[in-house]
Amino acid sequence: MASRKLEHLPVSLTILKALAVTENPSGIRGLSTALREAGTHSARVVSVRPRDLKAALEEDSFAVLIIEDSPPRCDALDLLRLASGVPAIVLCHTDHETRILDLLKAGAFDALTRRQTLEGLLPYALRRALGSPHRMQEELERRLEKHMQAEAALQESNRRFRLALKNSADTLRERAQLFNVVPDAIIVRGMDDRITFWNSGAERMYGWTEDEAVGYLACELMKSEYSLPMEELKAHVLREGYYATEIRQTARDGRRMIVQSLWAVRRNDGGEPISFLQINRDITDLKQSAQGDTASEIRHQREALEAVIAEHTAQIRKLQHERLENEQQAALGRMAAHIAHEINNPLAGVGMAFKVVKKSIPKDAEHYEFVGRIERELKRVARIVHQMFGLYRPENEVPVPCNPADAIQDVIMLLQSDTRVQEVTIHADVARAARIMLVHEDALKQVLFNILQNAIEASPQGGDIRVEAEIDEDTLTLSVADQGCGIPPEDQARIYERFFTTKSGQIAGGLGLGLAVTHSILERIGGSIHFDSEVNRGTTFHISLPVEPE
Repeated sequence: MASRKLEHLPVSLTILKALAVTENPSGIRGLSTALREAGTHSARVVSVRPRDLKAALEEDSFAVLIIEDSPPRCDALDLLRLASGVPAIVLCHTDHETRILDLLKAGAFDALTRRQTLEGLLPYALRRALGSPHRMQEELERRLEKHMQAEAALQESNRRFRLALKNSADTLRERAQLFNVVPDAIIVRGMDDRITFWNSGAERMYGWTEDEAVGYLACELMKSEYSLPMEELKAHVLREGYYATEIRQTARDGRRMIVQSLWAVRRNDGGEPISFLQINRDITDLKQSAQGDTASEIRHQREALEAVIAEHTAQIRKLQHERLENEQQAALGRMAAHIAHEINNPLAGVGMAFKVVKKSIPKDAEHYEFVGRIERELKRVARIVHQMFGLYRPENEVPVPCNPADAIQDVIMLLQSDTRVQEVTIHADVARAARIMLVHEDALKQVLFNILQNAIEASPQGGDIRVEAEIDEDTLTLSVADQGCGIPPEDQARIYERFFTTKSGQIAGGLGLGLAVTHSILERIGGSIHFDSEVNRGTTFHISLPVEPE
C-alpha cells in the first residue's frame, strides 16, 4: 500500500532532507559525504543559521537535524527545544563529557565530541538517526500525506472562490440596499459630472428625490463651491484614488451647508475610470460649535501662556538671586581663606610655645587641669583655621597611587582621641576597597575626616559609627552611618551652605564649614555626596569619588 502511494509522490518529495544549523556560511564541512556513507544517496542538505531554525522547520519537513554546537552564537541546548519530532545530532566543539550529557538530556538523539567527529563517527550516528529503510519509508509517506493535504486545501480554496463569485451579484444588490440605510449622502456621478445614483441619505440631506436628482450636473444642482477647481480635484482623485475635502453646498430649501466630502474613483475590469463615488456629511452645526470652542480654547491657551511666562520669570529671578548669593559666598570664602592664612602663622607660634611651656609645668601644679583645656582649644582653633582654608582652593589636586582602605584607616586613627572622649566606637568594613588605585588621596582624607568628625560629635555616648567602602570599576563609594539625633527636615536643604550649623548649642560649637568644604572638594574632583537622615535615628552620608586603575 505504501509503495502505491509513493508512485504519486513528486520526485522532489522523495529526496530525504537533512537540516544543518551552523553559523558557518558554507555549512557543516563533510556533512554531504557523511550522509552518503550512511547509505542515503538521495539526501539533500539545507543549511540555516540558528535564528532561522524555527522558520525552516515550519516551512518544510526534514529527516534529520544536525546542529553545530558553538555557544553562545549557536547554542544547541536552546535549539533542541525547537526540534521536537526530528532526530537531532549535535556536533560539539569540545570534548567535555558534561556538555555531552547535558545535550542528551535536552533531547539530542546523539551528541559527538570534537574527537569523535574527527574520527569519522558522524556517518554511524546518521545511520542510527535515520534508522532502517522502514523508517525512511515512513518519512516519505509522511511527506506524501502533507502533500495530499495541501492539494485538498487548494481544492477547497477553489470551491470557496467559485461560491463567492456566484454570490457576487447578490452581494452587490445587498450593498445597494445598505447605501439607502446609512445616514450620509452617497452620490455616484459619471465622468461627465452627471448624477447616476442618489441614495435616501442624499434625499434627506438635500431635499431632492432620486428621480429629481439623477441626470443633473451635480455642481449645478447643489451649487457646490470647492477648494480646488473641479478639473484639478478630479485629476487628484484619478491619481491618488481618493480625495477628502470640505465644500459649501445649497439644499433645495436654500439652506447653505458646510459638507465634509470624500471622493473615490470607480474603474472597470480594464482599469479605466467609469465614475466617481462621493460620500457627503453635513458638518455645519459641528463647525459652528467648533468656532465657539476655538475662541474659548484661545483664551485658555493665552491664560496658560501667561502662567508659563510668570513661572519662568520667577525662575529667572530665583537664578539671579542664587548667582548673587554664590558670588557673595565666593567672596566670603576668599576673605576667610585670607584671614585663616594671617591667623595660621601666629597660631603655629603659640602652639609651639605652649608645647615648651607644657613641659615645664609639673603635673601636680595647682592649675595643671587648664593645660589640657588650653591644648584642646588650640586644636579646635587650628581645625577652624584649616576649614577656612578649605573654603577657597583654586588649585587642582592630582590623583596619586593609593590604597583607599589604608587611607580610611589613617583617618580613623587620627580621630581616636575624639572617639575616646565621646566614648564612641567606629566599625570599618573596607576590605572591598583594599587595592592600589589612582585616587585624590588628600581629598579623600579631608572629606572622610569632616564627615567622621560630624558623626562623632552627633553620636550619643556609647554609640556606634559604621564606615563602609568599596570600589566598583571607576568609582570609590563610601558610607558613614551614625546613631545620632539626625538632621531636622527643615535644615536638610541648607546643610551644605557655608557658615550654616546646627551645633550652636554645643560646647564644641562650629562655624558650619565642614560640610561646605566637603561639598566643595567633591565638586572640584568630580565626586558627589548625599545623605539619608531620620530624627532620633541617625544619619548616613553616601560619598562617591572617581578612581582609576594604576
